[in-house]
Amino acid sequence: MKIIALEEHLSSKTISTAVAKIIQEAYPYAQQFMHPAPADAPSVPDLFELGEKRIAELDEAGIDMEVVSYTNPTQWLTGDDAVTLAKQANDTLSEAVKLYPERFRAFATLPWNNPTASADELRRTVNELGFVGTLISGRPQTGNVFLDDLMYYPIWEALTEVDLPVYTS
Repeated sequence: MKIIALEEHLSSKTISTAVAKIIQEAYPYAQQFMHPAPADAPSVPDLFELGEKRIAELDEAGIDMEVVSYTNPTQWLTGDDAVTLAKQANDTLSEAVKLYPERFRAFATLPWNNPTASADELRRTVNELGFVGTLISGRPQTGNVFLDDLMYYPIWEALTEVDLPVYTS
């Protein structure tokens, strides 16, 4: 039997910097989740590392594979920055998956505040980078608009097209 861990996170310093003010205002309690614990904290994975150290942790825990996603997704950003950062973050994650294809798979981070760009980025990550879905943490910063709103249909259509999941946390 193969053990696959689904909610395994990576953190991006670039995205963290870009979303810090938004998160502080909207979710003041969330700051504790956006920054990795000090190096001397027991049993805390390095959220910036996707290499040999993480592979050793997988081995120690008896985990065969992780599906990695960003703990600080670009869904909290708006405008062109969200699209650019999502692409950069997904490209970075893709490189780790390429280095360790037997140990990592990836969920895309999407700029949900731009549903058309999100649909395009989802198709790119699945068709070109081999991602296995997307993760959204909570909901995008679009006011009181829920994920079943018509504005998000381009994303749902793309997910249906590629026949992969959206993982929500």
